[in-house]
Amino acid sequence: MDQRGWLFVVVALFKAIPPSEKSDVISPQHVVSFVGQDTLLPCHVSATKALDIVAVEWRKIMDGHLEDIHSYRQPGDKAAQGNLGRTWLERSGIATGNVSLVLRKVQPADEGMYLCVVRSKDWSAETDTMLSIAGTGEVSIEILVPQGQGLELICRSHGWFPKPTVQWVAESGQSLSPDTAMHQDSNQLFSVLSRVTVTGEEVGEVTCQILNPLVQAEKNSTVLLSSDSQWHKKKSLLSTKQKALQKPSHGEEVFKEHGSTTEEGSRRALECEQQQQQDLQQLSQQMETLQRAFQTLQESAQLELQLLRAALDTKLELFRSQLYKGKHQGDNGDVTLDADTAHPRLQISDAGKSVRDTGTIRAVARSELRFDSHLFVLAKEGYTSGRHYWQVHVGKRKSWTLGVARESVTRTGTLTVSPENGFWTIGLVAGRDCWAYTERWCRLSGSGKLQKVGVFLDISAKKLSFYNVHKGAALYTFSIAGGSRQAERFFPFFSTGSAAEKPEEGPLRIVEGFDDDDDDE
Repeated sequence: MDQRGWLFVVVALFKAIPPSEKSDVISPQHVVSFVGQDTLLPCHVSATKALDIVAVEWRKIMDGHLEDIHSYRQPGDKAAQGNLGRTWLERSGIATGNVSLVLRKVQPADEGMYLCVVRSKDWSAETDTMLSIAGTGEVSIEILVPQGQGLELICRSHGWFPKPTVQWVAESGQSLSPDTAMHQDSNQLFSVLSRVTVTGEEVGEVTCQILNPLVQAEKNSTVLLSSDSQWHKKKSLLSTKQKALQKPSHGEEVFKEHGSTTEEGSRRALECEQQQQQDLQQLSQQMETLQRAFQTLQESAQLELQLLRAALDTKLELFRSQLYKGKHQGDNGDVTLDADTAHPRLQISDAGKSVRDTGTIRAVARSELRFDSHLFVLAKEGYTSGRHYWQVHVGKRKSWTLGVARESVTRTGTLTVSPENGFWTIGLVAGRDCWAYTERWCRLSGSGKLQKVGVFLDISAKKLSFYNVHKGAALYTFSIAGGSRQAERFFPFFSTGSAAEKPEEGPLRIVEGFDDDDDDE
């Protein structure tokens, strides 16, 4: 049997080890990171009883074999040879089921499928996560001397992964056919060198665009060429230079007839040529300086415009939600928890406005609506149309999940929270990272320490938006276009976190009256 065959046997053996009835290892199917960043590979153990994890192994599926990345065995952990100083496991989180791995300063070579294997004294389970690496680089354009009737432009960039695509765009609509070469260095990063020749008396803006196909990230650089630009002045000087180069041969003929008088003429012609060469060099330097200054100014203006548009979009979305909540205060904002849907460990307040994890399975009435395996609860109110806004105080909790769920979601057994399964949610995991639970988890950058989260469901626009109430900033917006079924309702959704984690004292509390002031209740 070859190495690849043994690999499948080993993976099959891992999967054949029966896990505990109430234990499951969960991780996202896909994680995307950028070159040079520290990356978290999430892996969590979900269980309804105390965990006794004795070993954690992180491995990477290579071509024909499994490569050890990091391992933990009581009482300590270590990185595999070749990964020393690059991997890190938070040992304090192992007791609560958090066995996520941090991979420092990732490179293209780190891309691939990773296995998270967890063992206790009486069970073993594993899950896999695909890590994809993306890289981008700054783009610059160089202007070379005119070639015939055209001007040659060179676009350069380095640091791309995977292999990017290159496109030249002319404002005039002129068809550009570039000559592009790409080179991959020892770190597997791509360098781009693309040449193009532009023609015509009025070209306008010419842009070199480089696109990363994995994350659809684009970098570009633009030059402005016009009929009164330095390009045409440069062409004029080149013509003058060509005429000057002919003068020494003419002076040589005169020398044969007139001796020293002709020699003086040749010397002057040579001085004239040298002076014109210096003028040409100075003009070229001035042109490059102006081009760099213009490019820097243009890039700065474009960046400021993009930031302004993003800020305005955020403020507009927030304004719409704030305007709506102001008009409907005490109406659609009055969300009440449905105790008949709550997991037996969850306790709902008498007014139905808060929920906390008791840590104990309580005797509750049997209900087909109840979640029996995850610490979930829905609101009593369900919506099929209109706009609805509510706020939730999460306080200093380290774990929580909020959003909406379809009425038809599965209530029994192990399930994954995702739009495909009828859940549109965001959440905080182990007090560290806030995620949007899409098909491929999306880390929410700039979320900060959230204490109060606003949720705005706009069924007519088919959008679900989340806000940091204290900062007045948007966190994430889902499209629920594919989640609306005729006559099926959307219910506000709440979770206190994983059942494997130690219960927290603070509850999740629905805010009444939409008080935007921060509080510590």
